[in-house]
Amino acid sequence: MKQPNVVFVFLAVLGISLFFISCTPEKKGEPHEADEHVLLIESQVKDIAAIRPDSAEILLKNGVLYCDSMNHEEGLLKMHSLLAEFYQYWIISDGLAYFHMNEAINIYMRNPQYRIDDPYFYANLGNIQLKFGHTEHALQSYRNALLTSEKVGNIHGQILSNNNIGLVWQYSGNYDSADYYFSKSLNIIGDDVNLNKTQLYFYQMRLKALQETPDSVPWLFNLLKESMREYNNFKGGEENLDNTEKRYFGQAFGSACLLMGEISSGEIRLSFLNDAVRNAVPSRDPLTIYASYLALGNELLETGYISEAGLIADTLMNISQFIYNPEPLIQIFEFCNKAAVNSGDHEKALRAGVLAKQMQDSLQKQNSGQEHLKARMQISAVNASIAVENMKLAKSAGEKIIRQQKFIIVLLVSAIGLIMIVVSSIWLYRSRLKFANRMLALKTARIASSDCPVVVLPSVKEGTSSHGFDGFASRLDQLNREKQPYLNPSLTLSDLASMLGTNQSYMSAFLNQKLGLNFNDYLNSLRIQYASKLLLNPEKKYSMEQVFEMSGFNSKSTFYTAFKKHAGISPAAFVKLNRVNEHT
Repeated sequence: MKQPNVVFVFLAVLGISLFFISCTPEKKGEPHEADEHVLLIESQVKDIAAIRPDSAEILLKNGVLYCDSMNHEEGLLKMHSLLAEFYQYWIISDGLAYFHMNEAINIYMRNPQYRIDDPYFYANLGNIQLKFGHTEHALQSYRNALLTSEKVGNIHGQILSNNNIGLVWQYSGNYDSADYYFSKSLNIIGDDVNLNKTQLYFYQMRLKALQETPDSVPWLFNLLKESMREYNNFKGGEENLDNTEKRYFGQAFGSACLLMGEISSGEIRLSFLNDAVRNAVPSRDPLTIYASYLALGNELLETGYISEAGLIADTLMNISQFIYNPEPLIQIFEFCNKAAVNSGDHEKALRAGVLAKQMQDSLQKQNSGQEHLKARMQISAVNASIAVENMKLAKSAGEKIIRQQKFIIVLLVSAIGLIMIVVSSIWLYRSRLKFANRMLALKTARIASSDCPVVVLPSVKEGTSSHGFDGFASRLDQLNREKQPYLNPSLTLSDLASMLGTNQSYMSAFLNQKLGLNFNDYLNSLRIQYASKLLLNPEKKYSMEQVFEMSGFNSKSTFYTAFKKHAGISPAAFVKLNRVNEHT
């Protein structure tokens, strides 16, 4: 019977498979090899942004270069979004924040199939839009963040989005709507012990202060402290808080103490301001720390504590190294100038005055470009809206294509399955003939000494000169029996020679002249001998993976190739053959 043309069958299967792959809709959201690298950068930036912003900036820029080199646009979008967030909070630069968010939006518009279900992307976009005065666009971005958070079940994203919407209404002077969204966030948390409660109570404290209802502020302050106590107890004590949690509490509680100081007077005010400083320091947030120290310093100056105010000024000078926004720097240097004047230190006063003037010039330059940036940001806001609509259209079109392709996919799978059955049947038929021949040839192969079949090693060649190798074979055999070095997957010819107290050339000459083998064949013959014992071990059954790893092979394919070469049959056939022989 004439066999089918195997090449023709292979080409047919390959062609249909390629067509199948081309028709299969691209799977979105599958892990990319760069995703893990992106997540690592994001984690590292969160840890160091507050204390080493320059290093965090370098990490993020390297992330952009890496994702660009890997052609990983989703990762690139994430990196640009993180850089936009970074330039909003740590190194304050409206222009750079705009640039990177605009880059993220452009990637988003080119690839609406990404379907960005990431509330933090929309939150960052809203932050920039709010910064440029586009309140309506910011509100829409925060609402998109809320929708995506609800869609993917991201509770933290829902809390963040409601908070941001509340902050927009607070910024717009609509305090009732702000209170509604802050309360909505608290309702999401409910009675759960949650880290976000502290920040929410602070938001409500600030809102009550703006509404000129200060009587409610101390009550909310006590709730804030109670939420911190609950969380500490939940974690088993304050010493069990991680750095992120400590920074979070330091920032929220420090800001709350500062607010309490602002609405208090006398010694109580001073006590709250000291508490604000003490709690702001663990937050590692330069802006929170500077605000607390500045309020305390001004209070000390007003109450006549000149020397203490001077110490605060020195501390603020050190903090200024970690702040990049000219607005807080102007306040710092003006305070330092005032403190130095009061203490009579004219040199410090002059230096602080010069620095304040430089920051005022820098702020003026920034403000001069604001209108241009606002106009460009308006275009980006429109682009973002278009991108969302494109995403919806792409999703609808994709679903329609998927429905049309399902029928084609079923037919292709059936055809490929039928072809593979035919090819497999032919291959099995021919393999059984070969296996039957092997069984006849090896039916009597046994090992008497260990009751397990062993691959026989080549003996020393007859007629070859033994000059220079006297006693070496026995030493090698003894080494193999006692230490079994061949089970080491990384064993080299040099390693084996060193164990026998000789050199690589001598060892190689012995194997070639006395055994007629190169080093790899010699090593594999020993490993196959050991593997054959494992395969037929009557006390424990090992899997093929265990056998090749225990025998010193680095891969399954190498093991199978070596076994067939030295034993003449595959490992599975070897086991089957010897089991048949045991019952005959």
